[in-house]
Amino acid sequence: MKKAFFFDRDGTLIVERNYLHDPAAVALLPGVPEVLKKLKEMGFLLLVVTNQAGIAKGMYNLAAAQAVNEELNRKSGGLIDDFLICPHHPDYSGPCSCRKPEPGMIFEARDRYVLDLESSFLVGDKHSDVLCGLNAGLKKSFLVLTGYGESEQGKVAGLDCCVVESLENLLDWI
Repeated sequence: MKKAFFFDRDGTLIVERNYLHDPAAVALLPGVPEVLKKLKEMGFLLLVVTNQAGIAKGMYNLAAAQAVNEELNRKSGGLIDDFLICPHHPDYSGPCSCRKPEPGMIFEARDRYVLDLESSFLVGDKHSDVLCGLNAGLKKSFLVLTGYGESEQGKVAGLDCCVVESLENLLDWI
């Protein structure tokens, strides 16, 4: 079985821009290519799990979200193995099992790649990301203080997670 590192996209790997759907606006956060390269060398499958409510809200379509993902992967050295997208929002498309904090995207990846979730990790900038990792039974979830991380930090107090200042600090824990 393989181990994976799951990443939230916006605010974790790239600069947070509300409802990003233009690939030209993709800007990597500091250290992203280096961290991804190191994790890949350590044998992790690199997966992005991203809520994209703008699709459900009719602000952009799945192709636009995929174009942003492709640009992120290009700018980060092509190291990301797959992107899983939740295109739902409960107020627009009803409930689903894939919108974080639900673990549906992680379970889909587990089944697709035969992953050992107990040896896998998740990093994100929101409380819902941390809960997703906990709900999926991952070894550890991390809240990174980029994106919304600073304002979300109080919401994870008492949860079994680690808070890291930046993605680069993540390597100190692994």
